[in-house]
Amino acid sequence: MALIITALRRIGREITASIFEFCFLVFVFSWDISLTLINVLTFKRKVGRVTPKGHPGEGGIWPEYIPPKPGDIRSSCPGLNSMANHGIIARDGRNISFREVAAKARTTFNFSPSAALIMSRGLSHAWAALT
Repeated sequence: MALIITALRRIGREITASIFEFCFLVFVFSWDISLTLINVLTFKRKVGRVTPKGHPGEGGIWPEYIPPKPGDIRSSCPGLNSMANHGIIARDGRNISFREVAAKARTTFNFSPSAALIMSRGLSHAWAALT
C-alpha cells in the first residue's frame, strides 16, 4: 500500500511540474511576442546606442581582457567565459548568482528579458543536476 501511495505522489509531482513548466513557457513566449510587437512599432535605436548607458560595451568600449588564471573556473559557454574574462562577472568564476548572470547577459549581449530568463533557468536546472 505504501508503495502505491509513493508512486501516486511521484506521478502527482511530475504532472504538477509539467503543468507549471508549460504555463511558464506560455507566459515567456507570450511576453516575448509582445516585446517583439512593441519593438516593431516603436522607435529604432541608432547604431552604437543599443547598449544601455553605464554598462560594458557602451559605445563599443569593453573592459580589458584578462585571460583566466590557474584556479579560475570557466564554463563550457563562450558567452559566460567572455563576460568573466572581461570582468563583467566575477573573473574567478565563483559566487555568481543566476540573477546576476541573467541581468549581465541581458545588457552585455542585448538579450531580450525572456531569453535571459530562459537562459538562467537552464543554468539553474543544469546546476541542480550537478549537485
